[in-house]
Amino acid sequence: MSPRPWADTPFPLIPTPRPTSTDKSGKQHFSVRMAQEMVYIHNAVLRCLNAIYNQAPYVSTPTDIRDLLQLIAHWLYELHHHHTTEEDMFFPRVEEITGNTGVMSGNVEQHEAFEPGLAALEAYVKTTTPETYDGSKLQAIIDSFGEILQTHLSDEITTLLSLAPYPNDELQKAWTDTSAWVLRTCDRTVQTPILMGCSDRTYEGGLGPALPFPVFLPPLVHFWYERRWAKAWRFLPCTTYGEPRPLAFGPPEQKMVK
Repeated sequence: MSPRPWADTPFPLIPTPRPTSTDKSGKQHFSVRMAQEMVYIHNAVLRCLNAIYNQAPYVSTPTDIRDLLQLIAHWLYELHHHHTTEEDMFFPRVEEITGNTGVMSGNVEQHEAFEPGLAALEAYVKTTTPETYDGSKLQAIIDSFGEILQTHLSDEITTLLSLAPYPNDELQKAWTDTSAWVLRTCDRTVQTPILMGCSDRTYEGGLGPALPFPVFLPPLVHFWYERRWAKAWRFLPCTTYGEPRPLAFGPPEQKMVK
């Protein structure tokens, strides 16, 4: 019996960086914390994409197809909001702190490299009906940009770690301001369910740092923010509380292997 795919393939998840850089006081430099939190976010993006990819061939009813297409639309929104926030707010702040206007240019160029693939996926979602849906075609579109996206999400962690020579407090302020702006501007009925439902608390043995969520957030997301698009969230690979679960659709008579 072959293992049933989960949300950690085909596009590999990113290892969490461990503390190596310190500030003048000997404490962990904030560049490490930024990289760790970004890995948490990027792996949620990858898990959602992997979950979509692995379930695409196995949805067949009109309701299931519509709900999967809705999830893809939400994933596209989340990724667009994430990258727009980086380019419009966080990256310029990093350039000011470092005095290097090109320090994040490679990451921006990578955004542009996979944009055509995202545009093709968005067009597919907007024009596809249950009658015209083709899981293999959907997978082919994702294949056209998936590796480039995964490379970008991984490379950006290296860029953040390279900021260790720069002032701790300034980087922390830029990161905190950006995080606050995200909370003010995002659609919480979309982004919080995706983030929470694609965060595996058992990843790397459960030793990886998590985002600093308040304890009330998971139940708030579960009982309030998830309600609007509840049918789409059944395709997500984890519960709102970070517990991995089998994908809702897949090859028959196979068990999840993690």
